[in-house]
Amino acid sequence: MKSGEISKKFLIAATKKGVAKAASETKKVMGYNVIKKGGWIVKAFNDGRVEKIKRIEIADSKKHKIIMD
Repeated sequence: MKSGEISKKFLIAATKKGVAKAASETKKVMGYNVIKKGGWIVKAFNDGRVEKIKRIEIADSKKHKIIMD
């Protein structure tokens, strides 16, 4: 690796650290985080409660054409 290049491993580690910090700060301010858990989008509260918001639906790729530029 050349000087000044950023490795994929470094980017993944930095991203995970940043997301964890943001989630922690959000929980302090809001009292909960919105996350994916067990096929659901849920609110995860500081006291351990979990409130289901919406079940995650898996898109049928045959019905929905995905265009990637």
